[in-house]
Amino acid sequence: MGYSKAEEQSIRMQASVQEWARSGLLDAGQAAKLAEEVRPSLQCTNIFLRAVLFVFTGLVVFALVLLVLFRIDVRDSHAVAAIYGIAAIASFSLAEFVIARFRVYRFGVEEALAAASVVLAVCTTVQIESHSDFSSNVALALAVAAAGSLVVYIRFGFVYAGIAAIACAATIPFPIVHSEVMSRVAAAAVLAAMFWLTGMRYRVYGDEYPGEDYAAFQSVAWVGLYVVANLKMTSAGINSGWFYWTTYVLIWLLPAAGLWIGIRGKDRFLMDTSIAMALATLATNKTYLGLQHQTWDPMLLGILLVGLAVIVRRWLAGGLKGERYGFTPVRILNKDAQLMTVVGTASAVLHPGLAAHEPPAAQQPRFDGGRSGGAGATGQF
Repeated sequence: MGYSKAEEQSIRMQASVQEWARSGLLDAGQAAKLAEEVRPSLQCTNIFLRAVLFVFTGLVVFALVLLVLFRIDVRDSHAVAAIYGIAAIASFSLAEFVIARFRVYRFGVEEALAAASVVLAVCTTVQIESHSDFSSNVALALAVAAAGSLVVYIRFGFVYAGIAAIACAATIPFPIVHSEVMSRVAAAAVLAAMFWLTGMRYRVYGDEYPGEDYAAFQSVAWVGLYVVANLKMTSAGINSGWFYWTTYVLIWLLPAAGLWIGIRGKDRFLMDTSIAMALATLATNKTYLGLQHQTWDPMLLGILLVGLAVIVRRWLAGGLKGERYGFTPVRILNKDAQLMTVVGTASAVLHPGLAAHEPPAAQQPRFDGGRSGGAGATGQF
């Protein structure tokens, strides 16, 4: 059954109304009235219970499959593959049943069942091709995972399933193409095609459903293209030659091009990922050039980023009504402040404060041990 377009739009509209209310754009009365108008006919839960139900359901599914294999005591690989295949179909069908019967949305249970169906389909493929060449087996498993994840996304709308499909499809060339250069070129071609296709769909829908999904897929494909191009982010065995220096040029061009495309289309996902890619380029630049890293490199990078942030903020604030071309340095939505809180917390975790480097407290003088009548002459001073 999956979810209808109207239900998906209602879910997103309800989330938008809640965000507008938290950001002070709507008062309590307006928010309650709008929330009632867009209330979906689906049951949702919080992220913590969703994660618990996902893990628990996944454990139950695979425990049942292993129990069946243990009780039947199957040895033949084709018989094991048949059991995996039946379990995959049953798991997918059960996900459909849970959604249709209980009308749940991102509840964890139906997600785990759908994800388990893809994993079981991959296990089926591996068992059938267990006697074939290892590289071909891995490539076929990745192809099945990509196709299964795509089906799950189309049917249920799980964005992470679409992202998994892109990642699996892009990694298919690596086990079957022996040349590292050609495998990276093939993977880059797949990701570039994904970027182009999802970008076209995003321009059709814009910010309306499923435009947000396509924006996320476009950004993921762009990041994947950058990761394939940046030889220093992965364990590449290429350290010189024309391909090496071509990728060096690309890791500078890709963030700039992505940022330009994102600004032109007001694509927040692509702008954020392009900025992250630019930071990765700055972090790996010295490694690419064979230069020695210095302890003050992070400090210089921080000064550069602060300077750029101040310049951009002042430039935007200096425009008419504090904005330029639809961009403003003012935080309009509450989720932006929450994002900065998360980033600040992560930074504190990765870079502990000065507490770890505080000098030890000076040892206090000890005046204990004196005896009465001796004025402490035999004590410790």
